[in-house]
Amino acid sequence: MSTSTSDRIYLDYNATAPVLPAARAAMVAALDSAFGNPSSKHWAGRAAHAVIKEARAAIARLAGAEPDHVVFTSGATEAIHQVIRSQPAGRLVCGAVEHPAVFGAAALYGREVTRVAPLRHGPITAAAVLAAVDDGPPPALVCVMAANNETGIVNSVDDLIAPLRERGVPLLVDAVQYAGKLPIRCAPDYLVVAAHKFGGPKGAGALVVHPTAPLAALFDGGGQERGKRSGTEPVPAIAGFGAAAAWTIERLATLTVRYATLRDRLETGLLAALPGSFVVGREAARLPNTSSFVLPPGVESEAVMSHLNRAGVAVSAGSACHSGSVLPSPVLLAAGLTPDETFRALRLSLGHGTTDDEIDRVLDLLPATARQVAR
Repeated sequence: MSTSTSDRIYLDYNATAPVLPAARAAMVAALDSAFGNPSSKHWAGRAAHAVIKEARAAIARLAGAEPDHVVFTSGATEAIHQVIRSQPAGRLVCGAVEHPAVFGAAALYGREVTRVAPLRHGPITAAAVLAAVDDGPPPALVCVMAANNETGIVNSVDDLIAPLRERGVPLLVDAVQYAGKLPIRCAPDYLVVAAHKFGGPKGAGALVVHPTAPLAALFDGGGQERGKRSGTEPVPAIAGFGAAAAWTIERLATLTVRYATLRDRLETGLLAALPGSFVVGREAARLPNTSSFVLPPGVESEAVMSHLNRAGVAVSAGSACHSGSVLPSPVLLAAGLTPDETFRALRLSLGHGTTDDEIDRVLDLLPATARQVAR
């Protein structure tokens, strides 16, 4: 069944968000008037440099940091690799539900990893992380994400900063999902954000680095980003990143309430319509836009997702970073789900374009679809 563009519903914002009009406009303007090399000293270079400076300031505000602490990257994966590569020899202590980029970088650079499990349907606790830090040789780095991309469960990373600093252990916080949904109020040694998760373009990210934290360049070249990230800056992408950050900062309090209101209405309606279903981490602190919804026994999420896609509704059966996988989600297993439950889990993630009417339509479509595909 084909659907018109106007009939489509997008509920996969945790995978990527549609580009905001403000970000698109900033990118077009940069292509037209900031085409110079930002390192050049003439008027064209100065115009491009000014765009980067403005964007850096907006992203610093979003991250609760100083502009000089922001290093532009191509995205979160690059930033995570750069941080892990910059650390001295030693093991890593990581949340068991971190993004695959963390574990991939650890393997690439030959790091032993101590994994810290979350509570069942809950967060990774500071007590569990600190126990892992103290049990064995001092780690080179601790990695705990601010909020999980599949469940939306929020970890209290603020509670780790002071104890880890006392121990002389740096902290990397992946705030990719958190940024743009809740205010960032922590200042770890390293914090990672990505533009495309809140309405900026793909290919633009930022690493916020505490002044005392070491950071080695991934590669040498022209010395851009104060020698931390060589290569001519992608000015249009950075302009869009900054515009998305500025747009979000101005509206964050309103967006947070709206996302939570829509998400809660969606969950309440689905739970009532589908006996035997449940929400992962419903009693835990979560991102306001995210629902990890487990369908009733006998209803596989892949089948529901496929039917919904044909009806023009985009949702996820897990993280888009694991697309094509037929294995149970490691995140959901770590959260306490059985393998069967992981295969019944849908991720519904809302964003700036989600409307009340779309939630109403999903509340009609999804239960009907689940009943249709039930084994």
